[in-house]
Amino acid sequence: MKKRFKAFQGFTLTELMIAIAIVGILAAFVYPYYKNHITKSRRADAKSALAELALIQDDYRARSGRYAGDFETLFNDPQWGKGNYGFTRDGDDVISKQGYYKITLPLALEDRFRLQAQVDENGNQKDDMDCKTFSMDHLSEQSSDPNDDCW
Repeated sequence: MKKRFKAFQGFTLTELMIAIAIVGILAAFVYPYYKNHITKSRRADAKSALAELALIQDDYRARSGRYAGDFETLFNDPQWGKGNYGFTRDGDDVISKQGYYKITLPLALEDRFRLQAQVDENGNQKDDMDCKTFSMDHLSEQSSDPNDDCW
């Protein structure tokens, strides 16, 4: 007596379509959370750039007795040496190290300064509607706009 074994013929089209539908439904739920997580993690680029530039301003003040009035003065200090500290220049402004934010120096006086990081409107972070602008001043006070809970 011979036993016949049925050869495995693979998946049916219905089984394959059910599996694809399940993967599609899971992706539809997971992708927005993933995108939100990436957006939030890129905010660290602005925070670290502001903190580093504030420290550079503090170093400049310790050596010269005043804060630098612009990035050109700050980066080309003859006492400290010339360099951009790893930042990219964009005219009078600076681009954060990962390139998601443009850093400006809207307030620069001898005894105080305020740095501001704004989302690059042409970059990958442009969809971040919750935290478009970060700022830090000479007292290390931090704020963000339009939502002040971004720090």
